[in-house]
Amino acid sequence: MRPAASKQQGFSLIEVLVAGFVITFGLVGMVLMQTYTQQDAFRAHQLSLAGLYAQDMQERLRANICYLSSLATTETDGSVTVDDTSVEELGNGQLSEWQVDHNLTARGWNSDLEYDSSELESSGYWEFELSITPPAPSRSATVQTLLIDYWEDGCTS
Repeated sequence: MRPAASKQQGFSLIEVLVAGFVITFGLVGMVLMQTYTQQDAFRAHQLSLAGLYAQDMQERLRANICYLSSLATTETDGSVTVDDTSVEELGNGQLSEWQVDHNLTARGWNSDLEYDSSELESSGYWEFELSITPPAPSRSATVQTLLIDYWEDGCTS
């Protein structure tokens, strides 16, 4: 009598190739996920730094609240007139010192500080817009609005 045909043992070549493809596809997905996670973490770090830098600039401007308030005059009709040139000079001076203190330019960060005098009368705050652009790979600017209280009567020492 003949022996019964034995069952095939092991894997066929096609099964090994399909398993290899599935494993490779999974590993590539994991590597891409890790890369995107690192990019997102770096972007979040840059946003945090931009927020801290903006907070520092706001504190620098707030430290000059007496000088800022002396540049504004409240008229009898309630309107406020501001010496815009002096405010811009103060802002540019603070911006230059701030950039040097944080070494921003050398590290590739760009920044600009803008002031709109029309906001003071309507809101009661000095309003500055600070735009901060981190270096590559993330080139989108973060714009922070800095609000500083307006003291109508100025300051006394």
